[in-house]
Parts: sequence; structure tokens; C-alpha cells
Amino acid sequence: MEFRKRQMELRKSQMSLILELMQGNTINEIAVNLNSTYSSIQKRTQNLYKKFNVKNRQSLCTVLLQEHIISSKQVSNKFRNRFKTKIVDKPIPEKIEKLTPQELEYLSLVSKATTKKDIIKIMNLRNMHYCNYIQACICEKLNAVNMVNALFIAGKLNLV
Repeated sequence: MEFRKRQMELRKSQMSLILELMQGNTINEIAVNLNSTYSSIQKRTQNLYKKFNVKNRQSLCTVLLQEHIISSKQVSNKFRNRFKTKIVDKPIPEKIEKLTPQELEYLSLVSKATTKKDIIKIMNLRNMHYCNYIQACICEKLNAVNMVNALFIAGKLNLV
């Protein structure tokens, strides 16, 4: 419900900025396109990150897709290439292998833009390699190409 409330609170200028960000444009390019300054766009972008409790564009993209604020069609190939992101390039599986409770917890934490370092502490994992192993298992079970894609699929399947 919290995200729905935020969606309603988005101003037209914030939506314009979101769409520019999802085009994969740099802050300089966005400043030119929106007739603004670099520092203004940078500050507005940081404010969006705070609003959605994320730390980067990939996480912002994930949250916006999960909450249906944007559609995957609004995420450009330039964005996908620039951030090595594939959103829905594979079909969403109708039937998936059941995720373990540990994998579900991991997905839940990632959906909240929790860093790997914090996930290791929260879940009491051995090390970063084990963290990567869990990610690989999740991606394989969800037929995802990466964690952004896995989160999108998990959202569609109501797993997170």
C-alpha cells in the first residue's frame, strides 16, 4: 500500500525524470532534455531514490516495474545495455521449481534494495560466494537472466 500511495504522489516532473532515467540517459543528457541544470537533475534523482528507498537506477527500475508505475516497454534498450539489465527477455514461467525459504527471504531483501553486505549479516550467510550461489539458484529456478529479471518475475508470480 505504501508504494501505491507514493505512485499517486508522483508529480508530472518526477514522472518525466523517471522516464528519462529509464531511457538510459546520463544526468547531463537529462538536464539538456528537461531544460535544467546538472545539479538540479542529480538532486531530483537522489530524491527519487530516497522516495523509493533504493540506491541506484537498477533498483529504482525494479521497484517501478514491480509497482506497475512503469511498464517494461518504457525501459529502453539503451538502459538495458548501459546497466547490463534484461528485464523481460525470457518468458515468465507458468510453473516454477519451488523456492526455499532462504531463497524467498533473499528475494524479499533484494526487493527492498538491501545490499549484499547487509544481506549476509541479516541472513547470517557465510560469505559473498554463498550469496552469489543463492542468486544463481533463484535465477535458475525462475528462468531469469539476472536478479533484476528475477525480481520482476517474482513480482509477477506474487512471490515478493
